[in-house]
Parts: sequence; C-alpha cells; structure tokens
Amino acid sequence: SIQKKHLFRGKVISKKMSKTATVLFERTFIDKTVKKIVMKRKKFHVHDPHDQTSVGDEITFYDGQHISKIKYMHLAEVIKSEKKGSFDGEVL
Repeated sequence: SIQKKHLFRGKVISKKMSKTATVLFERTFIDKTVKKIVMKRKKFHVHDPHDQTSVGDEITFYDGQHISKIKYMHLAEVIKSEKKGSFDGEVL
C-alpha cells in the first residue's frame, strides 16, 4: 500500500495532457521578517489514471513515486466537481 505523507488540496487549471491534471496549490503563511500574510502559489502535475478530473475541480492529492521527470503527485479524491456546461456569467 502507498503511504500518503502529506495531503494537498488544489484546483485543476489545465487538463490538456492525458492522465495528467495541472493543479494550482495555494498556501498562506505569516512572513517572520515582514510580519505580513503571504500567499505562495505552485503548480503541480498530478497523475490522474482514470481521467476523472476536469478544469475547475477541487481535488486532494499526495506526494508519491515519480512517474516522469515532472509528475510525482497522485490523485487522492475529487472533492468538488464542476458540472460540464455550467455558465456563471451574465447573458446580455
């Protein structure tokens, strides 16, 4: 069994590769020297073996064995799925 060390939560921003989702991970922390709240953003390539994610989905993923040079994160679960064909804008 795979030991899940750290679970991360992020939003899928791209789904252009097969079995791979590009996920934006954001974390906030207090900078010790400046004493301000700072937001760091990082993009991860997450392995999605069954292509079950789509752009806009909220997912959890974890650190694991390397699959390729840039892909070492694995999909744990889809938390909130964006419905296909939904439109949030205003119709003129």
